[in-house]
Amino acid sequence: MTIEPIHEGDSLVLDVPVTFDSGAPVSSLSGATIDASASNVETRGALVIDAASTAISGNTATCTWSAGALAAGSWRVQVKVSKSGLTQTVADDIIIVEPSN
Repeated sequence: MTIEPIHEGDSLVLDVPVTFDSGAPVSSLSGATIDASASNVETRGALVIDAASTAISGNTATCTWSAGALAAGSWRVQVKVSKSGLTQTVADDIIIVEPSN
């Protein structure tokens, strides 16, 4: 997953290409749900912002945070796929939200 730099006040839209290893707990996005959240690194996860919306198209999960949802700082973004009672983390990355002028 490549995350373009964003600034405070921007929306964050992530397109996460999802592939599954053989024997993975979840093997396809068909019928799955997506859970995406960003936790503030500086507060050690005390501040967590869920994505405003998620969508699935083919093998891509799109996760969107509203404009201004993430303040300047470091955020750990995780995207999880759930299906048939099983959950698998498909993305886990740190992003930096730069201050706006």
